Amino acid sequence: MPTEKKEPKHPRLNNKANRARHEKENQQIRILKIAGAAVIGLIALTLIFGVLFATVIRPNKVLAKVNDHKVTVSDFEKTVRYRRSQLIDNYEYMRQLYQSFGIEMDEATRSQYENQLQPEYASLIGSQVYTTLIDQYVLEDAAKEAGFTVSDAEIDARMESLFGYFPNGTPTPEPTELPFAETATPSEEQLKLLNYTATPEPTEIPAENDLESLGEEGPTADGELTLETAATAVPEGTGEETAEDTGAEPVDETAESGKIETETTEPTADDAANEETVEEPVASEEEATANEPAENDALEAGAETEAPEETAETATPEPTATVYTEEMYKKNSDEYFASNEYADLEFQRKLVFYELLGNKVRDDIEKTVAREEEMVWARHILVATEEEANAVLERLNNGEDWNAVAAEVSTDTSNAQNGGDLGWFGKGRMVAPFEEAAFAQEVGTISNAPVQSDFGYHIIQIIGHEIHPLTSSEYSSRLDAAYTKWIDDHKAEMNVKSSDDWQNYVPTEPTLPYNTVQF
Repeated sequence: MPTEKKEPKHPRLNNKANRARHEKENQQIRILKIAGAAVIGLIALTLIFGVLFATVIRPNKVLAKVNDHKVTVSDFEKTVRYRRSQLIDNYEYMRQLYQSFGIEMDEATRSQYENQLQPEYASLIGSQVYTTLIDQYVLEDAAKEAGFTVSDAEIDARMESLFGYFPNGTPTPEPTELPFAETATPSEEQLKLLNYTATPEPTEIPAENDLESLGEEGPTADGELTLETAATAVPEGTGEETAEDTGAEPVDETAESGKIETETTEPTADDAANEETVEEPVASEEEATANEPAENDALEAGAETEAPEETAETATPEPTATVYTEEMYKKNSDEYFASNEYADLEFQRKLVFYELLGNKVRDDIEKTVAREEEMVWARHILVATEEEANAVLERLNNGEDWNAVAAEVSTDTSNAQNGGDLGWFGKGRMVAPFEEAAFAQEVGTISNAPVQSDFGYHIIQIIGHEIHPLTSSEYSSRLDAAYTKWIDDHKAEMNVKSSDDWQNYVPTEPTLPYNTVQF
């Protein structure tokens, strides 16, 4: 049998040392491949984790919870950026408004906007937004429990109004019925308590043109009114107007001189010509009948020739206002949200939802807010010790003037020279001990004993105690306070969890364009 021919082996491979080295090299190559694959895998995992963290983990990190609602980093950052963009828009509007009047924006207004948008003040906006987001969820749950809802149709109508689209006609704004709080006029009793000196009444000076007060011997200097110049001049013309034409009473032409003289004009040649009587020949009936067709033809011919001139002057038509249609509204809305990177349609509808819901709650709270309040008009003398206060009481009881004593000893420098007058104030304006004593004291009386507070010892006198209507600003402040209390009361009953983690996620963009910042 033929034997198989074996291939000769390389002599170096038959060497044990060479084989060992070769195996070692192969092992190192495998290790390098494994390490490279591990590094590549680690890099890939890092990239994947970075993408997941930026797009999923970080945006969904919870910064606060209200019952089942969550305030996430995404919600917080988006709202902060929107708030900053609103500030920039307002700043631009104010800057252009000032420029339209040719003046520069004042320092106070400019700083108000620029400081809020500086990175070091970003936490101020962040704190406001964080609180607002929590309060919105409190409002949503509390309003739902109270039976308040907002429909999609209401949101649609509000969105349309923001773009000036009113399919059912522009609504007529209704005035808010708020009482006008007039400053009360002090009564005689109050003036006696205040010990004010009566202001003398001014003496009435007769006017120079008062003819009855001047009499017949009134001023006759040049440029001053006289009886003669007070007469009404007859207009230029024939000079033959009668009393019936002018509506004036007839004047006796035989009146003595010195009475009211009527100013007349000199007759002219034209006036004389007009006064002459011109006798025109009277045509016979036959001639008049014969002339009628000719005159009619002439009138018709004249009408025909004048007609083109009348039609040539065509009035310029008035421009017709373009009707704002639903298609135009949708186009404007789409363009706005497409160009606004800080507010999309869903975000804006969410803002409108909370706006309308808050308005419904405020309307309900408004029924409970009084439009008037009990007020006291008081004045006081403030001293440091009880001994000084008792000494003041003794001086007043002995008949010394309140104003003089207050100016001498009161440590309240803001009103000591004014008798310590504090004016009218309602409850909650003064420190508790002073307020309780003032509202319990009778009008016209002085404290039986000094009233102690953190400021010292007060001697109080009550000038008035009345019910006053609130001003518009006062009522608005009361309503805001009542709404805030409503939110806080319901927040205390809910499961609200918050932290300070939001401070690590406050955006500092957008910023003011460089060309708008003034240095």
